Amino acid sequence: MSFFYEVVQYDENLPAKLLVQHKPAYRCHSHLHWHKEIEIVYMFKGELNVNLGGKTVKIKDGDLYLSNSEEIHETNTPEYIDINYYIVILLSYDFIKSFCKDLDNFKFVVNDDSKAQLAKIIRQILPLVEDKPLYYQLTLNIKIIELCKILLSDCLTEKEKPNFTNMPNIGYARKAINYIEENYKKEITLDDISSYIGLTPTYFSNYFKKATNCTFMHFLQGIRLENALNDMIYYDSSVKEASVNNGFANIKSFIVQCKKVYGCTPNEYKNKIKKE
Repeated sequence: MSFFYEVVQYDENLPAKLLVQHKPAYRCHSHLHWHKEIEIVYMFKGELNVNLGGKTVKIKDGDLYLSNSEEIHETNTPEYIDINYYIVILLSYDFIKSFCKDLDNFKFVVNDDSKAQLAKIIRQILPLVEDKPLYYQLTLNIKIIELCKILLSDCLTEKEKPNFTNMPNIGYARKAINYIEENYKKEITLDDISSYIGLTPTYFSNYFKKATNCTFMHFLQGIRLENALNDMIYYDSSVKEASVNNGFANIKSFIVQCKKVYGCTPNEYKNKIKKE
């Protein structure tokens, strides 16, 4: 089974990533992937088939699905659907966990009542994301907190033991990713992280590639790149400051990595994002 780990970059000033999708149905297919964030997808118009942890669910107009943290999932659309119009909301797991310290032992399960409550707030979120009225981010933060409150108040369910016969064991990958996210500003070698995980370097390297669809070093450099670019965009850091503060060996390695991923220098990328 092939699947990959998705690194989610949150919107500015928000503990979440929000994406409004209004596009041909054939472009709505996603490959098997997983991420730390809680994902909610609400369908305004169209239809999606969703594979969640090996089980298939279908959402149509006015319906939604929720994918829990680290749940492997993918989407596709039936051939008879032309256009899909929906919103994807990726909620920060760490933000929610700050209100529920024992969150690792629970998951979220939505019923008809909680779906209706979530849908009501999501319909209020749509014009904020599409029209961006003055100070819309403040209102979005309120709406995101309302979503989190419903999840914690009405949807919290104790986790059962994972069924590893139906889905891959990502436990080592989860531990490795948490370690990388906490230590990416320092030098991390393959020996360092494999020793921390408790595996041989060769076994860990092969395992991590299968669990995330990228090598350990590629993943580490990707984390460094996104955080360095965010420092430049949101905190006006210089190229030198961003590279040094985010684990790059030097400015050149930061620039090379940015060109490799985005086809431009960090300053060019910053200017492009600011313009957009």
